[in-house]
Amino acid sequence: TYTRFLDLQKAEAQAREATIEASLEKVRGRAMAMHNSSDLSATASIVFIELRKLGIHTVRSGVGLLTKDSYKVLLYATTASSENPELSLAGEIDMAAHPCLKMQYESCLNKENYFPVLSGDDLKAYYKELTAQISVPPLTDEHYSHEHYGSYFPFSQGYFYVWTEKPYTENETNILNRFKAIVDLTFRRYLDLQKAEAQTREAQIEAGLERVRSRTLAMHSSDELAETAAIVFKQLSDLGIAPNRLYIFIINDETSAFEAWITEEDGKKVSQRFEANIRQSPVFAKIYDGWKAQKKSITIDLQGKELTDYIQFLSEELHVPVTTGHSQKRRVQSVAYFSQGCIGIASPESQPNESIDLLERFAGVFNLTYTRFNDLLLAEAQTHKANIEVALERVRARALAMQQPEELVEVAQVMRHEMGLMGVEELEISSIFIHDEGSDKAETWYAIKEGRDSEKRLVSGNFIINLNETWVGRQMIEFYNSTNQEVSIPMVGADRKEWFYYCSRQSKVLEGFYDDNIPDRIYHLLKFSNGAIGAATAGEISEESRDLLKRAASVFSLAYSRFKDLSKARLDLQELKEEKKKSDALLLNILPVEIADELKKFGKSYARKHDQVTILFADIKGFSSIAENLSAEELVAQLDECFRAFDNIVDKHGLEKIKTIGDAYVAACGLPKPVPDNAIKTVRAALDMIEFIKGFGLTKKIQNLPVFEFRVGIHTGPVITGVVGLKKFTYDIWGDAVNMAARMEQHGEAGKINISGNTYQLIKEKFTCIHRGKVEAKNKGEVDMYFVEKGL
Repeated sequence: TYTRFLDLQKAEAQAREATIEASLEKVRGRAMAMHNSSDLSATASIVFIELRKLGIHTVRSGVGLLTKDSYKVLLYATTASSENPELSLAGEIDMAAHPCLKMQYESCLNKENYFPVLSGDDLKAYYKELTAQISVPPLTDEHYSHEHYGSYFPFSQGYFYVWTEKPYTENETNILNRFKAIVDLTFRRYLDLQKAEAQTREAQIEAGLERVRSRTLAMHSSDELAETAAIVFKQLSDLGIAPNRLYIFIINDETSAFEAWITEEDGKKVSQRFEANIRQSPVFAKIYDGWKAQKKSITIDLQGKELTDYIQFLSEELHVPVTTGHSQKRRVQSVAYFSQGCIGIASPESQPNESIDLLERFAGVFNLTYTRFNDLLLAEAQTHKANIEVALERVRARALAMQQPEELVEVAQVMRHEMGLMGVEELEISSIFIHDEGSDKAETWYAIKEGRDSEKRLVSGNFIINLNETWVGRQMIEFYNSTNQEVSIPMVGADRKEWFYYCSRQSKVLEGFYDDNIPDRIYHLLKFSNGAIGAATAGEISEESRDLLKRAASVFSLAYSRFKDLSKARLDLQELKEEKKKSDALLLNILPVEIADELKKFGKSYARKHDQVTILFADIKGFSSIAENLSAEELVAQLDECFRAFDNIVDKHGLEKIKTIGDAYVAACGLPKPVPDNAIKTVRAALDMIEFIKGFGLTKKIQNLPVFEFRVGIHTGPVITGVVGLKKFTYDIWGDAVNMAARMEQHGEAGKINISGNTYQLIKEKFTCIHRGKVEAKNKGEVDMYFVEKGL
């Protein structure tokens, strides 16, 4: 009888444990299934529903989340005394306001459980402070007559708490402590989703702002503000703000007037543009006063007579249609300012803070772009100067973009073209000379406009010249050796012909380009760090053109220095690329490709649930005794040979190696992506492993070495996967299916493949199997097991 009693007691404990695990798994599954942060209440409520199912009743329960502010907690509370408690946001609490609250907060920071007991006046004072800060129903007089026992369990983001009128047993406290991890998982998932939603929302806002920015940047006259107003209206509507109308005011402070562009009531188009005096309407006056006071935004709530007067003014004085007419009871004007005026929306209700913030951001974008628009209008008087800066920037950009020395010819082309745009119309040749100090040679890169017969064509190329072979070249050497930063070399008569014919012989491109009728030219040279920029003209150039050439030389000097640095850096970059390839290859040896990509992209890998995965455990029978008869080197060498072969087999059949634990080898099929025939692939891999071990064993017998005999166990079921650890992290799998696969291996026999009933049902059409009957497995009871004989 007593034996029977102990068996029943054990069975009841196991049933209780199974019930607890089922509850935990139910909450865990629901947490992982959350798709957006609004699912939090329903998900977290399951925690307290499951606690009630387990017989753990509470007076009040909930979750507190730590905030960035010290001693401030965001409290989520359940409905009291409900069979199906629901969790909802109660509000933010100042935890320093009451000793018990303060202890709750500090125990949470210290990651220590906290079990306060309150009664009588202390209990009343506690709830008085609580209800003063958040919306929590106070306790009844009957409740105040009992002692209240609190249980606070900290987790990574805050704490999980329950209050009851009697102390919990040790077992009940242990259950609550276990639920803490599930609450932690739920709220970590919630915060991740909340962050992702905020990022998505921000991306949508930025896209809307960019559309407005692009449109305002494209404006060429103030009349185009009408189209901009319609675009702003649409973007606000797409982001969830539903105004009746949108308007843009450009304020002229000197004349106390403004120009306005307003949309129709549905915002689909701009109804009209009008001008008005600021003091014509009290509403306009309030808008102006807010702008004058440099406020970011204001809200004008129009009701009653004030609203009636305003609508009458719009329709009768400004002839602006208001479709809602005089029957409208309320019209709220939300106005956000920029430097020249404001953007406003009219709606039947006041806008939330988020919408006002969004309107301010649109005003900020409009401010930047409209200011730039005005700057462009002013810049029309400085077009020439602007063109110069743009042209120099193009030269700089092309020079900075150089990756190879050969690209200097393109830089010369850009320089020749841009110098023409900048007004150096007398420029014929643009050259870049690369000259090393002390050398009598120079490499030249050139672009020439106009050839013989005054053809309008551009030729370019490069060649190396010996400066001592021509009079012009010798003048260049003299210039390079001097302290002068610029020189003008006249190329006249014989010296002119000598130079041009010499250049023609050095470059095939220039063959036949010149003839005896070459006119006189002046070569203007301006030094930079590694040579000089040259420009050939028909005569003297203006001071402005000379200044432009100086600036071009300065621009190119910086760019060429950077080019030299880049040339050196390219070698370093190539070495870094090779190291990255090695690093990526090493990472792929540790993790599956999808998980490795996720880690590189996001800096972390999310846990995943897989509904059907087949897990394989392979373990050496009698490994301890074998290890005693082998040296450390021999043991590791044999294990390495076996596991290398297993690695090749696993790759061949599409399995994922999970890990090795001592003499055990663990692999799985069906993750990180689903595999339809994962069980079949796993069994085939196991048969190849057994076949390899047979040959391996024969070899070791011949060498008079101990023979490895492997037991292989396989089971199919759901698992959870993820990457754990910060250092020496690993990709691992968890779940009851993993434990069952381990039991299959433990209850197998050497040289055989022992599979579960789950796996058998998936492979029975492909393999011959022998039913072993029901076998007692540790912590699993009696389980159907099969030996796989061979494939059909």
